[in-house]
Amino acid sequence: MTKRSRDLLRDVLDELCVTPIYTAACARCGISTKTLWRYVRASQREDDPESYRLVWSDVDDWLHNHLKYAMRMSALMIEATARHHALLGFDEVQVFGGKICWKEDPKLAGLSDADLARLGHPDRYERNPDGSLIPLTVRRKPSDQLVLKMLAAHFPRTYGEKVDHQHSGFISVMRVGLDGKMRPNAPPRPKLLEDQTDGLVARADSGVVEPTQVKIGLVVGEPKTSAQLEAAYGGMTYGEIEEVEFVEEDDEAPGTSSSATSPGQS
Repeated sequence: MTKRSRDLLRDVLDELCVTPIYTAACARCGISTKTLWRYVRASQREDDPESYRLVWSDVDDWLHNHLKYAMRMSALMIEATARHHALLGFDEVQVFGGKICWKEDPKLAGLSDADLARLGHPDRYERNPDGSLIPLTVRRKPSDQLVLKMLAAHFPRTYGEKVDHQHSGFISVMRVGLDGKMRPNAPPRPKLLEDQTDGLVARADSGVVEPTQVKIGLVVGEPKTSAQLEAAYGGMTYGEIEEVEFVEEDDEAPGTSSSATSPGQS
């Protein structure tokens, strides 16, 4: 078991900057993810500065705050990689038959196998200074979608998504009378506005309007007087309201029910 120390915490933060995966970073540092979360919870209490307050990246702060900065730095590295790919493209390793293709040494081009053996070359592939083979790569052009995303982020007015909203400036409103007929809600509009409506708003002096003639608009009801409301809904007492029984299927046993008490009863 790895003993907790400030150097261990710094190693975890460094790993998270390169690989923003908690499980992988903890495994490389020799601790479990559960142990890291225990450290973070202890740091959030901010009652043990000797154990969980440290200097990392020239900043003196608690571990849980450093953890946020480390993940933020990894996100900035991802953005930097995306910028590089959008500007220059990327190199893609070539694979054939499930195997990596290796880069041939141009200096050995045209030599036969016998010539390679006589010169002491085991093969015609190019190698790094340490002797490892170099994979064959092909330069891919920048992704069009990635380039547009980058341009839209920095130049939203030019490359951002544009939504065009068009409106005539007014909405026709029709009133439904107590007799059930539809009538205009507003007085006659000026001649200029009537010409712009193109028949979408009915004239006030046209009398009753058929619903099929109104193409767009808002329909509202005609307000009633207090006497009309009293005649329609007034005069009822709490005792006249019918009791309603509610059955709770989850809580009550089969065949039982609970009745709601009327508002007038205690």
